[in-house]
Amino acid sequence: MTVRSPRRLLAGIVGGVVLIAGAGWVVGGSLRSPADQAALREPPRPSLVTAPVRKQKLTSAVALNGTLEYGSPLTITLAGAVGPATEGAAPQRVTRAPRPGRIVAGRPLMEVNGRPVFALAGKVPMHRTIAPGTQGADVRQLQRALRRLGFGAPASGVFDAGTAAAVQRWYRARGYRAQEPGLDARQALGELRAAVQTAEETLAADRAALRKAEDVGSLRKRLANARADLRAARKTGDGKATRTAEEAVLAAEEALRDARRTGPLQLKIANGRDELARARANLLEYQAAYGISIPPGEIVFLPELPARLAKTALRAGEPVAATVGTVTGTAMVINGSVDDQEAGLLREGLPAVIETGAGKTHPARLTAMGADARVPTEKSDEQAGPDSVPVRITPAGTAKLREQAGAAVTVRITVGETEGEVLTVPVAAVITAADGRPRVQVEYATDRTRAVEVRTGLTADGRVQVSGAIKEGDRVVIGNG
Repeated sequence: MTVRSPRRLLAGIVGGVVLIAGAGWVVGGSLRSPADQAALREPPRPSLVTAPVRKQKLTSAVALNGTLEYGSPLTITLAGAVGPATEGAAPQRVTRAPRPGRIVAGRPLMEVNGRPVFALAGKVPMHRTIAPGTQGADVRQLQRALRRLGFGAPASGVFDAGTAAAVQRWYRARGYRAQEPGLDARQALGELRAAVQTAEETLAADRAALRKAEDVGSLRKRLANARADLRAARKTGDGKATRTAEEAVLAAEEALRDARRTGPLQLKIANGRDELARARANLLEYQAAYGISIPPGEIVFLPELPARLAKTALRAGEPVAATVGTVTGTAMVINGSVDDQEAGLLREGLPAVIETGAGKTHPARLTAMGADARVPTEKSDEQAGPDSVPVRITPAGTAKLREQAGAAVTVRITVGETEGEVLTVPVAAVITAADGRPRVQVEYATDRTRAVEVRTGLTADGRVQVSGAIKEGDRVVIGNG
C-alpha cells in the first residue's frame, strides 16, 4: 500500500476543483432562459443615418457627351476642267494630290495635269470660266480675294485688263502661268481677222469698179455738159434757154442717181458693206473675251479661310473625281444634344468645361443651340432625337486639344453657381412640411433630433444650398438605419 504525501494530495484536490468549475462555466454559458432567447431574436433598435453639414461652392451643370472635332465640315468639288478644255483631250489626272492639313488662301490645293487648283475665300461657288468681259458676283469676289493677297485689282465686278494683269501676277508668284489662249483660240482669232481683211478688200475692189463703170461715166459726162450749158445760158440772159438748161441738169442728176442706186455694182457694194460690218463685229466680240482666263476647275471658293482639309481619297495619277475631299474650319468644336427639359436651362454664351479621357479639363463655351448647331452633313438627322436639341460647344483654345481630335469627351455646361462657399446638405435631408416650408432634422444627441427651418438655394451633385439656424459640422438626418 502506497502512502501519498500531504502536498501531493492537496495539488490533486485543487486540480479537480478547477476542472469541475470550467465544465460548469461551459455548460452554464450554453444555457439561456426563454426570455433571453426571445430578446436575442429581436431586431436591433433603429438608429438614425446622418450626414454632416458642409461648407462648399456649388456648381450646377448640364452634362453631355460628344466628340472633339474640327467644325464646319464641307465637301468640295471641282466646277469643271482644270486648264483649257479641248475636245478629244486625254482625261484629266491628278499630278499632285491634295494633302490633309491647313489650307491657305491663294496657294494651290492640288495639281491636275500640271495646272494648279487654288483655294480662295468666297461664298459664291466657282461655276464658269472667268474670261475678259465676264462680269458678276463671282468676278467681284475674285477681285476682293486678289486685293487681300496683295496683287491689286479693281472692284468693278468686270474681268477687265486690270484684273487680268492681277491674275497674271498672282499665278507668276506661285510658280505658274495664267491660262492664255490656246492654239484653237489663236487660230479662231486669225480667221476672224482674215475675214475682216477679205471683206475690206472686196468692198474696195467693187467701189473701184463702180467708179470705172461706163454707164456711170457717161452719165457723169452728161451731167457736166448740162451744167456747162446752164452757165452759158445764164450769161446770155435768155430766160427760155436758162429754163431749158436747168431742166437738163435736173434730168442728168436724176439719171446718175438712178444708175448708182439700181446698178449691179451698187447692190454688190451695199452687200459688201454689210459683210464688212458683220466681220468687224465678230472680231470685236471675240477680242473682248480673248486673253487671260481662269478655267472653272482652277479655283475652289471656300466660305472661310484658313481651313483644314480633313480627308481626301485622291492620289497622284488617278483621274480627277467629282469629290476632292472634305474641308473643315480650323476651330475645334463638340457637337452634341440635350433633352428638351435641359435645353430650357441653357442659353448661348454659358461657360462650360471639357473633360478628356485623360482626366484633364479645358475651358469652353456654349456657342450655338437648335438649328444653328445642326451640322449640315448626311448624318445631320442622327445628331439629335425628336425630343433633343442640338448644341455646339467651342473650346477657349485649340493648341492643347489638337492631339485629342476625334476623341470622345464629356462636357459640363454651367447653368448656375454660388458666389463662394455656402452651407450644403444632401438633397434627401430636406423635407417639406405641411405648411410648405422646408426643414431639416438636426441631431443634437444620440438618436435625438430637432426640426430646423431652412431656406434652400442652388442644387448640384446631390446637395442643396441651405441657410438658417444650422452651422458647418452639424449632422442632419437623411434616413433611418
